[in-house]
Amino acid sequence: MRSKLHSGVGHRTRRAALACALMSSALTSCADEPAPAPLAPCSSPGALRSVVLSTFSFTRADPARGDVVDGFDLDDHASEAGDPVGCRQADFTSPEGERGVDNQIARLLPIVDSMTGGAFDGLIQGAVNNGQLLVAVSLDGVDDLRDDACVSVSFQRVAGSPFVGSDMRIVPDQTFDRDRGHPITQARARIRGGVLETEPFDLPLPVAALDARFTLNIRGAHVRARVGSDGSLTGVVGGGLSVSEFGDIIRTLGIGDAKRNAFNGALRIFADLGPDAAGACQQISLGMRFEARPAFVNP
Repeated sequence: MRSKLHSGVGHRTRRAALACALMSSALTSCADEPAPAPLAPCSSPGALRSVVLSTFSFTRADPARGDVVDGFDLDDHASEAGDPVGCRQADFTSPEGERGVDNQIARLLPIVDSMTGGAFDGLIQGAVNNGQLLVAVSLDGVDDLRDDACVSVSFQRVAGSPFVGSDMRIVPDQTFDRDRGHPITQARARIRGGVLETEPFDLPLPVAALDARFTLNIRGAHVRARVGSDGSLTGVVGGGLSVSEFGDIIRTLGIGDAKRNAFNGALRIFADLGPDAAGACQQISLGMRFEARPAFVNP
């Protein structure tokens, strides 16, 4: 993101930061839902490998093919427009041609871009580079980076002042400290053909941009990532965000009533997961792309 030398910049940047935070804040844990039981570690005594997120952004629809976007089939159903299973929202197709991809947040991103002057992705990346959004992913029990039937994956917030290279990404092999103010989230996974795949799990992800700080809460999260020979990860995370939590967060951000109501209305329109007893969907699907580079995490 580059600043422009006129008076509208501060307001635009602030709006972008707030939008970044609210889109990122979809990961707060539900007070009325019990915390999942800790996962038992895999029985294999394999190696522990850690990486830190170096890029993080929402997946966007292919400009040339508006119905193509990366993500996951979260409800095991390929919905067409008007299909009640997906609350009348048409699913996307993956870049590989697989139907049924649930990623309705991708339809909202142009709205967010118009609200933030296109600064949204830059704010997320800036938060990663300046240490506000430092998330480590650790793979435990790794016997083989190509094929391993049982790997324990943990996500945790870490603290430190990262060095950033000429590519404007965090330099690999740095050391960070575990942030004990945030919990560790675990998931079961496997590696097949060099691709890590997790079972569904709930992923709380703290996010900060400028003075806005929230926790994004991805329900039924899936992670798919290619594992590099050095243990680096390149992949996608997908899941559902609570529409009501979005509304609660938006009310705290100081966004004008008109924009807040318009955004809340759009969330309700595009919600496609978690139907209630009346059939109204209470969550909206998303996909996020990430890269993660090798790192060391102090216990």
